[in-house]
Amino acid sequence: MASEFSTRSDRVASGENEPGDRIEALEERNRELETENERLRSVTGPKVTYRRAVVLLLLIAAAAAGGTVLYPDSRDVLIGIAGTGAFGAVLLGVLVQEWFLSASVGRSIYDTLWENETRIASRLGVAETSRYVPTDDESLGVRLYLSRSLDDPVPPADALGSTVVTVDDHYALLLEPTGNELVALLERTDGALPGSVQSASVVLREAVVELFELSIGAEVVDLDVSEGSENRMRFRVAGSVLGDAARLDHPIRSLLGVGLARITDEPVESEAWTEDNGNTVFVFRWRTGPEQSSAASRPEANGEPSEPVEARTARDRNP
Repeated sequence: MASEFSTRSDRVASGENEPGDRIEALEERNRELETENERLRSVTGPKVTYRRAVVLLLLIAAAAAGGTVLYPDSRDVLIGIAGTGAFGAVLLGVLVQEWFLSASVGRSIYDTLWENETRIASRLGVAETSRYVPTDDESLGVRLYLSRSLDDPVPPADALGSTVVTVDDHYALLLEPTGNELVALLERTDGALPGSVQSASVVLREAVVELFELSIGAEVVDLDVSEGSENRMRFRVAGSVLGDAARLDHPIRSLLGVGLARITDEPVESEAWTEDNGNTVFVFRWRTGPEQSSAASRPEANGEPSEPVEARTARDRNP
């Protein structure tokens, strides 16, 4: 008895709390199980759910078909139910042949790619203010051009296939944008993009919300297109599914930038920021007509004063 009392006293003196330790261990284990359960549901949930629906429809069809023997007076109704169930099962099975990835899985994949690209860009000292540059090579498509300044000239056509290029004694990056495959999928689904920016902006907005379901809502805030001068489109998205849409080459930003570059066949400058309410605003600029988006065509190349990038950004945020 004295020994037991002594042991308990020693535990209290040493600060041990066995029930508390057990509770903490159980809570930690519970958190681990919840995390693993969420991971499994995010990966397998949609597929398993649809498969269960197919099985349920088949069971309903079989039960209705069997019921024609027990209830001959309701034969016509039961045959209709059986046929509907069987047709629904076949149709649902055909439509869900591909895997469906949850938003959390897609977000984790993009987060990793974004971190890698951002680290490389930071290491080379290039800005995240980017340009989507069309090429004449169909295999290259549109390239994502990251340089130190928007005043840096676009590399010549024969260098657009490179990854790291030298511009005015410093490095710049030419990457494969996420939007290339998205635009290709859009065209395979709905046909070629319209030739005008006005019509294409509607198609791209519907693709963001309806086709790819990348955001809850989207709108073209304004579109200023005029021959021979700088053109601009402001685009706002709400409820981005894959996280902060203002990040480098986010799928929404990339889809819009690549689409505009394909339509205009000109380099398209891209900037983005997140508003206080969580919505993201994109600004895309490009030049058409006599003045092109090359260094030689910029106003400063002809001795004219150029509007600083900071001033243009401030004007776009506070029109």
